[in-house]
Amino acid sequence: MTIVCTTGTVLGAAADGRVRVRCGAEAGEILAAWALPFRFVPEVGDVLQLLGQNGRWWVTGIVAGRGRAMLAFRGDARLGAAGELRLSGAGGVRIAAPEVHLQTESLQRDAGAVVAKVGASEERTAGALEERAGATSRMVDGLDLTTAGRVETVAKGAVRIDGDLLQLG
Repeated sequence: MTIVCTTGTVLGAAADGRVRVRCGAEAGEILAAWALPFRFVPEVGDVLQLLGQNGRWWVTGIVAGRGRAMLAFRGDARLGAAGELRLSGAGGVRIAAPEVHLQTESLQRDAGAVVAKVGASEERTAGALEERAGATSRMVDGLDLTTAGRVETVAKGAVRIDGDLLQLG
């Protein structure tokens, strides 16, 4: 009852979900079942680590792969760390869900650019809202309404109001 540990090159996928692998002269072409703790969709030419016994083979690792890995759970799952948890992706990080809820005591955004495309937006700030920009530009297709206890506009230079009708009072 010898257990063989070797590597093999992916030839393609089998109809039953196993992977077809070229495994050197001793075993030739074999079919291997997945024994990884995550889902991996290999590409032809990827190199896999294999364990074999009595003609049965299992993929136990990825030596060199361009395929796509996926961590998926059947049901609710939590990802946590006793320290800081970081997510990074050389090609970016995307979150897709029907609803995303962020809850924190402090939220920081550091970005070269922020683009938001939303159907509707609402923000509520309990304390003061302070914004600072090099310049601002707004275009409103419909009504632009500001309701406040007091409105104050301060300019170092000229103030220009351009419109067909200016109503005061």
